[in-house]
Amino acid sequence: MNATIRSWARRLAAAVIVLGVASLCWAPPGSATPNDGPLVKACGIRLTAMGKLARFRVTLQYKITTDGRGHVDAVLRTDTNDKAAAFIELDSLVTCFREWVLEPNEAYSMSVAFGTTGDTEYDISRQGRRWLRLVIPT
Repeated sequence: MNATIRSWARRLAAAVIVLGVASLCWAPPGSATPNDGPLVKACGIRLTAMGKLARFRVTLQYKITTDGRGHVDAVLRTDTNDKAAAFIELDSLVTCFREWVLEPNEAYSMSVAFGTTGDTEYDISRQGRRWLRLVIPT
């Protein structure tokens, strides 16, 4: 079980580093500072007691909308994966998504694939095109 915790800690650390570097390097057109752009952080996915013992991989689908400043104001789960709640704390994911800053007044589709087997993957699309893909290695 300690190996699982270390694996998740490595994933989270890698995501924080990648996103931190990306936020320093990327600036939207016309912005005054690089920090005015989108902010997407990797969510620490909390496992349930069953999730900590099981070998699993799930993919969840969400619709996300933003307000005039780009802050996430609505998160709607659109898949029907009933097994996911047995393995992860779904509310913690939604709480994390609400901390993101994306493009203002937009709607996004997102899939999140994760589990105790395989990489964690965030795939975010806007207007039918991929906007961001983040893969956090196991």
